[in-house]
Amino acid sequence: MNRSESIFRNSLFFFIARVIDLTAAIGGFILIGRYLETAGLGRYRFVISFVSILGLLVNLGIDHIIIRELAKNPGKTARFTGAAVILKFRLLLATIPFLLAGIFLFRLDQDLTLSVLFLFIAHLFLREFFTVIPQAVFLAGEKLEYRMVTTIAFQTIRFGGILAALLLGYGLKTIFAFNILADIAQAGAAMYILNRKFTPPEYKNVEAEMKYLFREALPWGIAFGFTTAFLNIDAVILKNLCGDEETGIFAAAYQFVSMLILLVVPMIWVLLPHLSKTYKEARENYLREGSFYLKGIAVIMIPACLVLSFYAEWILRITMGDKFLPAALAMIIVAPTLLLRGLSYFFDMTFTASEKQRLVAIVAGTAFIVKLILELLLVPHYQHLGAAYGTLIAEMTAFIVSYILVVRYSVKFRLSTIIGKPLMAGIITALVLWLIDFPPLIGVIAGPALFFTLTVFLRTFDKAETEIILALIKLKLLRK
Repeated sequence: MNRSESIFRNSLFFFIARVIDLTAAIGGFILIGRYLETAGLGRYRFVISFVSILGLLVNLGIDHIIIRELAKNPGKTARFTGAAVILKFRLLLATIPFLLAGIFLFRLDQDLTLSVLFLFIAHLFLREFFTVIPQAVFLAGEKLEYRMVTTIAFQTIRFGGILAALLLGYGLKTIFAFNILADIAQAGAAMYILNRKFTPPEYKNVEAEMKYLFREALPWGIAFGFTTAFLNIDAVILKNLCGDEETGIFAAAYQFVSMLILLVVPMIWVLLPHLSKTYKEARENYLREGSFYLKGIAVIMIPACLVLSFYAEWILRITMGDKFLPAALAMIIVAPTLLLRGLSYFFDMTFTASEKQRLVAIVAGTAFIVKLILELLLVPHYQHLGAAYGTLIAEMTAFIVSYILVVRYSVKFRLSTIIGKPLMAGIITALVLWLIDFPPLIGVIAGPALFFTLTVFLRTFDKAETEIILALIKLKLLRK
C-alpha cells in the first residue's frame, strides 16, 4: 500500500469514526438542550469544561509523541505504552487536589459535584489510560478501523444512556454515570485489540521511556493545556459571572462550531505519521504535500463557515428550539474559527513533525492569554456575545502567530497562493447567498454545491493533485 492510499484509507476510517462521534454528540446535546433547556444545558457544559480543564494535566500530549515514535520504530510499542500508563497514573494523582479545590472554590451543589466526579472517573481514568494510549498505537500502526470499533462501542452506550436518563426524568448525574459505563466498554475494546493485534504494555524497567515521553511531550502538554483551557474557559467564566442561562446560550452557539472542528481537525492528526516521515526524508516533498493538505482543509471548512453564518437561526430553531434563538448572532461570530482552527492545527502538526513542539506551546499560550483577558473584560458587559468576540479574536491571533512561526522555523508555505482560490470561491458564494434569499433547506445544499463548483472552475487543485484525488476515490469505489 503506497503512502497516498494509506492516508486515504486511514482518513476514511477516521472520518467514519468522527461522523459517529459527531452524530451521537449532536444528538445527545440536542436532547439535553430540549429536555433541560438553557440553564440545564449551561450546567451540562460547565461540567464538561471543568473536567476537560483538569484533564490537561493527565493528557499532556503524550499520545502525539507515541504516534511519532512508533511510526519510526514499531518495535518499541510495548515499552512506550507501558511507560505512558505509569506516567499518566502519576499525573492523575497530581490532579486530585485541583479537583477538590475546584469543587470547593465554585461551591458546586450536590448534583454538579457528583456529575463532575463521574465524568472525572470516565474521562481522566478510564479514557486516558485505556483508550487514548491504544488509539495512539492504532494510528501509528495505520489501523484506524480499530478506532472505529471502539468509537461505536462508546457512543452506542453513551447516547442510549442520555436518552434513558432524560426519558425517565433523571438529572445530570445520571447522564454522567452512563458515561462511566460507555468508557468501560470503549476501554475494554481498545485494550483487547491492543493486546491481541499489537502487543501488551510492558510496565517493568520503563523509567527511561517514561522520562523521554515526559520530556518530549511537555511542550505539547503545555500547548494542549492552553488549547483545552481555550476551548472550555468560556463556560467557567460565563457560569460564574453571568449564570447558567448565558452559559447555555453560548454553549448552543459554539457547540455546533466545536463539533465540526472535532469532526475535521482530528483528521489532520491522521497525517502525523506520514508528516514525520516526509519531513525527515525530504523538505521539498513536505512543502508540496503540505500545500495540498492546506487546500483540502480550506475547501472543507469554508463552506461549513458559510452555512453556519447564513443559516444560524434556522439551525438553532430546528435543533434546539426557539428558546435558543438568542445564540444565533454568537454562532455567526464564531463561525470563521472553523477555517482558522483547521489551518492552525495543520501548522501544529508541522511543528511536531519537525520536532519543534515548543512552538505549539507558544501559539496556544498566546491564544489562551488573549482570550482570557478579552473575555474577562467583555463577558461582564456583553454576556455570551462577549465570549463569542473573545473567541474569534483569539483564534485570529493564534492563526497569525502560528503562520509566522511555521514559515520562519519549519516550512515556508505561501498561504496566499495556497488558499487564495478557495477564499475567492467562498467570497463569490457568500455574495450569491446574500443576494438570493434561498429557503434554508435549499441554501444549505446550494451554497456548498456552488462553492465546490467554483473550486473546480478556478482549478484550486493542480492536475497532479486532481489525479491523486480521483485515483484514490476510484480505487475505493472499485475495491470489493
